[in-house]
Amino acid sequence: METKVQKNTNETIPQWLFQGVEAFTHNGQKYLIIDGKNMLFHQAPGMYQQFFADCFIADKKAQRDLKLFWGITSFEEGFEKWFSCKFGGIDHIADTNNMLDLTPDIYNNTCAETNCPHRGRFCGKTSRLNSWDIQTIQVFGSGHTIQEAAKILCLSIAGVKSRINAIRDKTGARNMAQLISITAHKGV
Repeated sequence: METKVQKNTNETIPQWLFQGVEAFTHNGQKYLIIDGKNMLFHQAPGMYQQFFADCFIADKKAQRDLKLFWGITSFEEGFEKWFSCKFGGIDHIADTNNMLDLTPDIYNNTCAETNCPHRGRFCGKTSRLNSWDIQTIQVFGSGHTIQEAAKILCLSIAGVKSRINAIRDKTGARNMAQLISITAHKGV
């Protein structure tokens, strides 16, 4: 089965990205899409490489977490992990439009470590979404009812409702439709 990242990496550039920069990782490589052009990070113009390096340097919380959680202290290893955890895959929102502000993914949608104990503390925009939250959102995003979701997730109906309320609190969604819309827009 081919993922959204593989399709976008192997085929065409997403139609939505003709301005700004999208950062993502795929098969252990860092990529940038700049004004509709897909390139490896190290082949990008120096000003873009410098921008992301400067953002990493300015992210003191991430550097503290890298050292605390993973024991990473070197710049190169830290930058690789930061880039991978912060940007993940293609999420249909440019990660920067003006080279002043970053809008990293809401969660890392390409990370193989779905049960990472640090998910939400470090990756993306600190969404605090854990693997159970993501799984629940994906079930409802597929159009399942609460009863069907309960069977799929091996939870009681009350457990599903509780999980939905917790996810809504984390995302600020007022109702289920808004929750699905917010998370779909962010790449969940």
